[in-house]
Amino acid sequence: MANVRNLPAAVAISIAFVLVAADSSAQWSVSLSNARNEFVYGRYGQLGHNGFFGAYDIDASSTPGAFASVNGWVGNRALDIGETASGTNASLSSVSLSAQPRFESAWLEAAGRYTIQSYQTSGTSGSYVAMSPGQLTLWTIRANTPLGAVSWGKQEFGRGFGLQFAASRSEEYLALERSVQVPNILQGLVCAGMLPRRVLSWFNPDTWPRFAAGAEEEAQFEISDDGEMEWVCKPPPDYLAITGSHTRATIGPADLVLGIAVYPWQRINVRGTAPIPGYDAWNTNDLSAARSVNYSPYLLYVTSDLSFGLGGMRVAYHVGPELQRTVAARNSAPTIEEYLTEGWSFIRYNNGIILFRTELDWFNKVTRYQRSADGTFFGTPENIDGSGSVFASDYLESWRYMAELGVFRGPVSARVFYSFMPGPDRRHGIRIDRQPFIQDEVRAAFGVFEPYSILLSYYFGGGVDAPAHINDAAVYAGRIDYMLASNLIVEATALKAYRTSHGYGWGYIRPSAATFGSIDYNVRGTFTNPSPAIPDGDLGWEFTAGITWKLLEEFLVSVRMAYWKPGRWFNYGCIDRAVQNWDIPTAANNWGINPNRDIDSLLGLEVRLSGSF
Repeated sequence: MANVRNLPAAVAISIAFVLVAADSSAQWSVSLSNARNEFVYGRYGQLGHNGFFGAYDIDASSTPGAFASVNGWVGNRALDIGETASGTNASLSSVSLSAQPRFESAWLEAAGRYTIQSYQTSGTSGSYVAMSPGQLTLWTIRANTPLGAVSWGKQEFGRGFGLQFAASRSEEYLALERSVQVPNILQGLVCAGMLPRRVLSWFNPDTWPRFAAGAEEEAQFEISDDGEMEWVCKPPPDYLAITGSHTRATIGPADLVLGIAVYPWQRINVRGTAPIPGYDAWNTNDLSAARSVNYSPYLLYVTSDLSFGLGGMRVAYHVGPELQRTVAARNSAPTIEEYLTEGWSFIRYNNGIILFRTELDWFNKVTRYQRSADGTFFGTPENIDGSGSVFASDYLESWRYMAELGVFRGPVSARVFYSFMPGPDRRHGIRIDRQPFIQDEVRAAFGVFEPYSILLSYYFGGGVDAPAHINDAAVYAGRIDYMLASNLIVEATALKAYRTSHGYGWGYIRPSAATFGSIDYNVRGTFTNPSPAIPDGDLGWEFTAGITWKLLEEFLVSVRMAYWKPGRWFNYGCIDRAVQNWDIPTAANNWGINPNRDIDSLLGLEVRLSGSF
């Protein structure tokens, strides 16, 4: 069955190879360009003894003193610097090598990406980290046929500007693309008389060709005696014609890319995944855990200055109780049908002076349950907390957007940024069944916020149970870069963030009573024991300053320092260990929080030494 499902990919790739082999004149090249070796040192911590969980070395839990040494919450990246520290700070260091080999001809491209040692992973002295995590390793083959491009393999899944998908996300797909040339929108509007004929030179006088004096009606490029290219008008469609060459810019038709990616036989990871804990596809080739529907159509319009695109994904799969290992487990496991639809749309304009980009994304997932044989949900009876049927459908939805505007002039560049990412809502102390989606790691937006933030956007993630990125927040940011010399740039940024929902109860973040040294992010309350929603959405200010120095042609030194003052959301979101029995949160002890305390600011320092070849 698995071989039958792989037949379309095998046929498509075989045809591509036959076409390539027919071209005996193909010129082949091998490249290791874009390989990068990097050393990272980071230090992060609070500037005093008033931490997220109260004053240093104080604990009034039900086992007094047990958590007195759990002082510093230094980020939610367990593989980087841990989650708590006995002091108030922590540091990391790492050396990594990222290689991107490429083998190509005019018809065929084969490209890979491999990372030796995981990004920012501190290891015990003498330990070995052989290769990168799976999401950082890929290999793709692409054949450029007369009918279009055919690619197969584990490919980068970058869409838009990274608001919806992590920069490291990759997917295995069979992708078919067809690119056609279409009129350039800006040129077309000028030549149709809908925009002033000088509008292109207004946008970018240093890049776009000059208008010939007195030209009023036509559109074509011509080369003057002194080698300059000038713009004159002729009736459409002649405006697409380009004669001669230009050393500064080449302006021509746009590319319209139509594509579809398909992978219906992809297995899903159902091992211990909420809300279906206990499902285990012990045979990784078992198609009972395969996505029966999995495709992604997309459209792109691309020019040097203006581009936009839209696309989506549709995924559906079925998971039945047959994946349980025992009779009792199979009797209590519901059958699950899950349907996921998500998509993206974006616009970018960048002419070297003005940058504008915006993105709108959506996510929708519906999970439907059929009643199990014994009427329980993995052994849990219905209405255990009065919340209704445990077999009710789960519904997740998210709409998020961002916009960025930048101006580049001489040695100075300035950018302003805004994004909105929704979060959950609550009823009677628990999250309701129709709530906005909390991003998971494969949809992390860290790359979007990285130019503006170190601490809030990455190591603390806005204080929610979502790794490595801001989530459930409205973010306002600005950045200024100044080039002191051709190889020396200084930067300054500011970021302000607010929680966009009331999806978390008081004492939502606290040291874990079950696993010492780790953090609980899921204390949300129940219908029988509800906790109030956090009333303040302020996540605080973060200021960052940095310098980038290009010592040699491909060798960079970068130093960034960030200062973050946590907002009052954390006064409610984080417990205070000075509150009596904070580990047993109830209304009597204010769910373990003290909203009137002060949380000291944090400082982060990162030093990067990198070389490319």
